[in-house]
Amino acid sequence: MKSRPRATPSDHGPRSSFGRETQSTPDVAAPSRSFGRTPRLPRAAVFLGTGLACAVGLVGSLTRWQDAGAAYLLAGSVLYLVGSIVVTMLFNVPRNNALAALAPASAEGAQLWASYLAEWTAWNHVRTIASFAAAAVLTVALRLRA
Repeated sequence: MKSRPRATPSDHGPRSSFGRETQSTPDVAAPSRSFGRTPRLPRAAVFLGTGLACAVGLVGSLTRWQDAGAAYLLAGSVLYLVGSIVVTMLFNVPRNNALAALAPASAEGAQLWASYLAEWTAWNHVRTIASFAAAAVLTVALRLRA
């Protein structure tokens, strides 16, 4: 049996440290295209519906503080509201809007893309970690109430 030569990263184009292919030229329009494909109403309903549930949970935890799991309900609700909703509104949405307002092929678009990619990704990591932490803490609250 003949062995095939192994593919090297250079065979598949440039790669990031995670092994995924990276773009040699920025695709400034990519985020705008992806946001446009997702229907806004279902996306907003899930995002804001969870926020509304957490706001109700926050108030409920304060009014029934003596109940088992109230502190976890409060902590999980605050984690989601601040770490997901507030971070999205203050950091991710303004960057999305600024990028969408520029012509993708312009020099301004390329310059904004360079900072957008690093900053938006960092804040997206904050949202992801906060959402997972909120889910874990809210799960503990539910288990204690059961």
